[in-house]
Amino acid sequence: MLKMQNSKINLPEISREITVNHFTETKTARLGDQRLPIAVLQSWQEQAFGMFIHFGMSTFDQDEFSAGDKPASFYAPKALDVDQWVRTARDAGMKYAVLTAKHVAGFCLWPSQFTDYHVGKSGDTTDVVNTFVLACRKYDVKPGLYYCLWDNHHKFGSVTPSDVMAWKGVSLSSANNQANPHDVLRAAFTTNEANTFFLNQIK
Repeated sequence: MLKMQNSKINLPEISREITVNHFTETKTARLGDQRLPIAVLQSWQEQAFGMFIHFGMSTFDQDEFSAGDKPASFYAPKALDVDQWVRTARDAGMKYAVLTAKHVAGFCLWPSQFTDYHVGKSGDTTDVVNTFVLACRKYDVKPGLYYCLWDNHHKFGSVTPSDVMAWKGVSLSSANNQANPHDVLRAAFTTNEANTFFLNQIK
């Protein structure tokens, strides 16, 4: 949905050896390559049953595609119990859990050193990402993290799908009802400055 503006980021090639279920595969790829070896994809598929946890600023501003304009203090859980989330997943027989570490609002569920828009500046300073990963290890549930590049708070000159929808006066649901939603949202782009910010955050 998002595309880079003007130039490409040059990423070094890396080789990595991955062993899954006694099957070893060596993969040479560019850093940031999202195509995983078949063995890894099959291992994930075999997990079969898991949980996706969409928790963050949207939980409090009640907007799934938040504008990212609320202060960090607006995020203020009263009884945060990350351990209970993962324990429930384990008790239900789930093999993995994926947490939204950062969604459209741009609010980070860990104390990022690259922005002030994170839990450390909020109403509850719990490092949710770290607590989540530790709970997953405790209950033998594989942890996963979702990091959204559609970021309405850290734009660095980018145009997000939210901007395009506002300009065109359409909602995401109406865009998705088009023959090709990308035709509606193709004007969105990400600047190199934004991409550098994203890469720094996920290193």
